Amino acid sequence: MKNNKDVIKFINQTRKKNNYHWENEGQELLQKMCSNKSDKKELKNILSLLLLTEEIPIDFVPKLWLTSAKIVENINNNKYQYQKLVKAFDILIKNKHPLYLFLKNKISVDLNRSFNPNKVKATEENINQLKNILYSFTVRNVTLNYCQGYNTIASFFLQITNFKEEESYYLFIRLMEDILPYDYYLFGIGIEAETITINQLIEKYEPEIINHLSKKEGGELIIYSIITQFITSLFTFKMDQNITIFFFNCMFGFYSLEEKEKIFYYFYKIVLAIFQTFKKEILKCKTDKKINELLNFEKLPKEKIQCIIYYTLFDESLDISFLKRIREENVNKIIQEKNIKFKYNNENNLECNINYPICIEEYDVKSKLYLNNYYRKGINIKNNKSNNNIIINEENDDESILRDIIIERRPHFCQAKLIKKKYNYSWEKEGTEIFNQINNSPNNLDKKKLKEILSLLFLTQNIPKNLIPTLWQSCTKLHEIVNKNEGQYNKLLKAFDILIKNKHPFYIYIQKKISLDLNRTFAKEKEFQNQKNIDILKNILYAFTVRNVSLNYCQGLNTIVGHLLKMMNFKEEETFYLFLLLIEKILPYDYYLFSIGVEADLNIIKLLLDKYEPDLMEHLKKINCDLILFGVFTQFITSLFTFKINENITNILFNCFFGFYYLEDDLNNLFFYFYKIIIGIFRAFKEDLYRIKDMKEFYNSFNIEKEQNKEYIENIIYYSLFENENIFDLNEIKNIRQYEINKILEKKKTKFNFNNEEGIKCN
Repeated sequence: MKNNKDVIKFINQTRKKNNYHWENEGQELLQKMCSNKSDKKELKNILSLLLLTEEIPIDFVPKLWLTSAKIVENINNNKYQYQKLVKAFDILIKNKHPLYLFLKNKISVDLNRSFNPNKVKATEENINQLKNILYSFTVRNVTLNYCQGYNTIASFFLQITNFKEEESYYLFIRLMEDILPYDYYLFGIGIEAETITINQLIEKYEPEIINHLSKKEGGELIIYSIITQFITSLFTFKMDQNITIFFFNCMFGFYSLEEKEKIFYYFYKIVLAIFQTFKKEILKCKTDKKINELLNFEKLPKEKIQCIIYYTLFDESLDISFLKRIREENVNKIIQEKNIKFKYNNENNLECNINYPICIEEYDVKSKLYLNNYYRKGINIKNNKSNNNIIINEENDDESILRDIIIERRPHFCQAKLIKKKYNYSWEKEGTEIFNQINNSPNNLDKKKLKEILSLLFLTQNIPKNLIPTLWQSCTKLHEIVNKNEGQYNKLLKAFDILIKNKHPFYIYIQKKISLDLNRTFAKEKEFQNQKNIDILKNILYAFTVRNVSLNYCQGLNTIVGHLLKMMNFKEEETFYLFLLLIEKILPYDYYLFSIGVEADLNIIKLLLDKYEPDLMEHLKKINCDLILFGVFTQFITSLFTFKINENITNILFNCFFGFYYLEDDLNNLFFYFYKIIIGIFRAFKEDLYRIKDMKEFYNSFNIEKEQNKEYIENIIYYSLFENENIFDLNEIKNIRQYEINKILEKKKTKFNFNNEEGIKCN
């Protein structure tokens, strides 16, 4: 059709030719849909003509949706499922599950603003129904949990079904699980992709509109703003109710008549139809204000609605294959930018992988209730003979209900569980074998295999504290180093005494500087604070400043040496050489040199967190905690996790540094475990950080000094050694670090040459 007038003319002619009515042809349509024996193409044509030529009665809408989308059938096949999900949420709240406490607060904010006061009165009962739907959805789809926009969609379904709660719930999950692409609300990928895709769509089919808007100041932004409203709440927010109903007539009405993967593309057709319908008016708008007023779709003329319906259902110009291709390209690009790794396939079930939060193994399924769609969103459970139609005893206890609806939020959970089951490793057996192999056959090591076994040991079994010295000594071949340098440590100590006796100004300054830190190193730990231990700490720091005069002494070194002493049972000479390995071989040489490395790493960590955890960083910025966080991380960086941090977390770092010392092909790669562990800490504390609202709560939630439970430690190890291993581009980070170092050097105008092999050139 050339214009809207021709469309209206066509509609009137069609109405006369096909005198269809909802009470006659509509009722027959529902009966034929129920029979499943009619020609789908014919039924689709009848439904299209009905939607075009006669306004659908509001009481007929739920009948069409519930019948075509097979909702009644779904309810009958899943007896008591909805009630169990609602109850499961209550149990999780009662047990103070952190994710669900967070979701409860998040949902409660939206409940009272979900119903349009001009259309329906929000009663306590209605609000409670909406709350139940949203709560149960978050239990059923833990990966998606809750996104703003769900509330308006679910409240709209309640209004259309005359507040029938269970029917509204099943409409909502039919939409979310079977019609929308799975990525739609996942990490915001789909919504972000749709904005780009729709813009490309309009650019291809209505280039005049794009060209016109690009000339108006703010014109493109207004379009993006309006499209975002369409996308997020699927036409239920500030949109003429007739268009909203038409959208869901397409989503649900054609559900049993159309190929499943094609249903969602009606969304694009409707968006494009809106712009086609208003094309003439848009091109006449001379200001951004006029465009904004024009595209306020809260109330549309009947003729405009008819044109939108026509362009959506009868205009065949839209190339679905083109649309599918550009959407896939946009989604992949966003996934690549966000560094998200997951697999999804609505037909063949989601594959279990390390980043996917739900993993249900066959032996875990003890449920009498088989939640078919829920499990489909996890992994394909083979040989499960559970019966969908079994009636559940409603008097199950809490544990039984949660077992029936297996819930697990920790992203590492499934992989860690599979690893533990597959690899029954122990430090006494496999750990000892690794130590023996490194000590006895260094030239014949299968480093890759040993590194894998050591990583699995770190994840699956806590290393006994008394075995840590053995791990560090064996994997660095520390005894060989001590024997090779016999007598050198004592010479360094004697050299320091001579320098002090001769009143060398630099070493008198260093002595005073070190003395300030000795008694405040682990000051709260009585076993550390005795004169013998303080003297050992002092000796190591003195000897180090003689050996490394360019680095001399930096605050933070005291806690590092102190931690190594504690782990090494205060063996002085061995701890000294372990400390040298750390400073001279593992850390970059610039690390403590004029604080260049520390300053660079603070910038790098911010860049990494912005890249890998952008939503979390955005949240922290909003509550003004991002600067405080980096103040905290300065302590982590300077003292390598040894200052005001849980000892178990600190040992993750040193277990990597020293445990993989002989197993890394390139020693320069060892330091990058530091970045992996910092990202791992953030991910382990992510849910806690999302819940904080101010600085005080930040300190309470992100208090890493206190003893952390096993799950936090396990999370950090998993993220650091397994997940982050896959997403970290080592070369990219090396380049970033070099760039940051050069930037700081240029800023400081510092001139020096350093090279670990050749030594520092004095200048």
